[in-house]
Amino acid sequence: MKTIASFSVDHDLIGPGMYISRIDGDVVTYDLRTRRPNAGHYMSNLTMHSVEHILATLLRNSARGDEIVYFGPMGCRTGFYLLVRDTVSPEDVYRLLVETLRNVPDVTEMFGAKRKMCGNYRGLSLDAAKAECASYLDALLARGARFESRRLHERAQAMLPLIVPIFLSAFKRADELAMAMEARGYRGARGRTRKKSVSLPLSGWGALALCALVCAAEILL
Repeated sequence: MKTIASFSVDHDLIGPGMYISRIDGDVVTYDLRTRRPNAGHYMSNLTMHSVEHILATLLRNSARGDEIVYFGPMGCRTGFYLLVRDTVSPEDVYRLLVETLRNVPDVTEMFGAKRKMCGNYRGLSLDAAKAECASYLDALLARGARFESRRLHERAQAMLPLIVPIFLSAFKRADELAMAMEARGYRGARGRTRKKSVSLPLSGWGALALCALVCAAEILL
């Protein structure tokens, strides 16, 4: 049976933060990891339920609310999924998330805490939601992401926590595919199709060197 995308990520490499989990058409799924996976410290159902009510309401009432597709908890109780339209850049998602978390302490009443509004309206705690959101905000800020910076290297550094899990997942998948092909006896023998080897001309190497110099100059300057 095919392994789904979220199971292909090495959870031992994930810490509290914000990651791009997957992209489906014009919808981007963000992994909002509030706790380290498999560390034995998980959100209670009360906390998870309460954070969902608070953040879902605040996010949908924000300036980008029409571009929010879904916000909800992970079954493993270590974070939440946020689905947004691709019209919202990762930098703007980060800013929106930080701004929303900073507004949580100003909430004075639990949203949707009525029998007709929720299937478990008694299983909510404003204090629990505020404590979890404050801890998550500290984790996000501790990563030092600086999306507001105009310097290219600072913006690139801010993107690393988002894209590293994607590359790790891709490499792991490629390794699994290579092992599966080898197990089935594939050795690149005659009669099989194979990619034609193409050598890079001197002008191509020159272009690569020029790009590398430009990138190095931008990072250093």
